[in-house]
Amino acid sequence: MTQTSVLILEDDGDLLELFSRALIRGGYEVTTAKNLQTGRSILQQRRFDVFLCDMRLPDGDGLDLLKELFPHLKAQSTQIVVVSAEDRHREPCLELGVEFFLSKPVSIPMLMNLLERLGGNTE
Repeated sequence: MTQTSVLILEDDGDLLELFSRALIRGGYEVTTAKNLQTGRSILQQRRFDVFLCDMRLPDGDGLDLLKELFPHLKAQSTQIVVVSAEDRHREPCLELGVEFFLSKPVSIPMLMNLLERLGGNTE
């Protein structure tokens, strides 16, 4: 079985744990980061199938990270999913080329459904 790898960049500890547990139970390989610096470092070191990116982080804006790494992520065929409580981020993300924007609060069934549609895990 090939697991779909997911990096979750989220500073809210409760949400990070909720997303992580749900995805692990769903059979995904999950890596987490709570700030831009850690997220950037992880993304530069390895490839992920899916990158779940929060926008407002303690050390900056997730949109800045996406602008910086978007070509790199697209070249690796990483699916980018922005998760934000602020709808003002939707348009800049779409202009950048991000196809998936989920507004918080995100239901776990909705998140799991999206990940399945993006390819999910394969036997």
